[in-house]
Parts: sequence; structure tokens; C-alpha cells
Amino acid sequence: MYTNTSKFRVNGKYGLFTIPKGILKDLGWEPGDLLGFWGIDSEVIHIQKMCSGKDLEKVKKEGEKYDSKVYKIIAKFGGENGTYGVKSLPEFLMKEFKPKDGQKIYFLPARETWLNTSYFSNVNDVLFASFDPEKLKRYDKPLDEDYKTEDKKLLAKIYHLPFFHGKLELTEANSPKSKNKIKSVNRLINRDRILGYQSTVKYLKKSLKRVGLSNHPRKNQIIISLKRSIKDNELKVQELKKNPEVVFGEWQ
Repeated sequence: MYTNTSKFRVNGKYGLFTIPKGILKDLGWEPGDLLGFWGIDSEVIHIQKMCSGKDLEKVKKEGEKYDSKVYKIIAKFGGENGTYGVKSLPEFLMKEFKPKDGQKIYFLPARETWLNTSYFSNVNDVLFASFDPEKLKRYDKPLDEDYKTEDKKLLAKIYHLPFFHGKLELTEANSPKSKNKIKSVNRLINRDRILGYQSTVKYLKKSLKRVGLSNHPRKNQIIISLKRSIKDNELKVQELKKNPEVVFGEWQ
């Protein structure tokens, strides 16, 4: 699910870490690329490639600046065969996550998560990191190709549902009690998904405010993208309220 670096290092009020070369290669990230950092509930660090090193150099020549408190450049560690990473995790994240020297940091590319089809237009631009691998599991994508079936199996476990006579739907053989329970669970799932989208909207609006106050060279494009994502999630909330989703079929 994720790959860990060797170790996270603390250097005064900053922290440095390497990113596995395999992940960098898969995402197409290179030394000199500019990364943006945000924290999610003090559990997961959201890392996003904002622009390539070449584009950043063009911006610098034009006299534009970026907020070095939020954005960092992928740097090279060591000699010719060295590793790549970030030499100074933003100070505000150091205060929020309080990492220890020598602690492992774990990574999960967005392209390997269920967010792949739900939130991000370009999953190659986003990487999640955490000091606790368990915090990344909520984003993990089932390996089975039949995602809807895997989703049902996971939900059945979360809501303590029996596999109805070996099936994931109610059948004629189920009792009235089972039928009532599945109806209640469908309502709960729909409610929880609405809350999830509303939480995402809240997080995106906070990100929009942070970006609006920054001096990032791609500020306007990022704002447009965030506003589009906010609108998409708000529409999903409206749709689920109007047409509640039925995950587990109800026996007619």
C-alpha cells in the first residue's frame, strides 16, 4: 500500500526527508520541482506538485516569488547516486505533527487510492505522507478490480452486517429484522457520504483561503481548480440529499 523512506530527520525547527525514487519515477517528479504542503487533521500530510523546475525558473526570471513557508523544492541529497527529497518540511507542519528524529515517514500516491476517481483531476500531482501508516489506510484502494463489490464487503464489516446467505443483497430468505437493518444501514451510509463530501468542501475552502493569501506563481490556476472541486463536491451533496444512494439492494 505504501513505501517508507529510511528515516525522517529533525534539524532544529525544520525536518528533512527523502522520497523513494520509485515513487518519484512513477509520478514523474524531478529535482527542482516545486511542492506545496498542507496538513490534514494532524494525521496526514498532503504533498502536491505545483509546477516543474523548468516552469519555476521561468517564473523566477519574471520576478515572481513563492511562499517558502508553504512551498518547497525537491532537492538532491548526496553525490551523483544520491537520493531526492525535501530539506526543510515547513515549520507549521513540524509544529502540527511534532515528528521525532529518526522516525519513519510513510508515503501513499493519490493514484493508488480510491480518491483516484473521486477528487483529483491529476493524481500524479498528489502524494500523501504520514508518520503512522494506519492513518493512510482510509485512502487505500482495494486491489480487486471489482471495486463496487470490495466496497460493499468493507461497508458490511464497518456496519457489522452479515453476508446475507452468502450474498451482499437481501434475499427472500432474510428475516424482517434483516430487512429493517439493511434499510437503516443504507440511510447511514448515505448520511456518512454526505458528511464526507461536506468535510471535503470544508477542507478545500480552507485550502482556497491559504492559497489566496500566498504568492504562488500558479495562484490563479490553483484557485480555479479548488473552486471547481468545491463545486463538484457540493453538487454531490445535493444529489445524495435528493436521490439517496442505495448500496445494499432492498428485497422487494
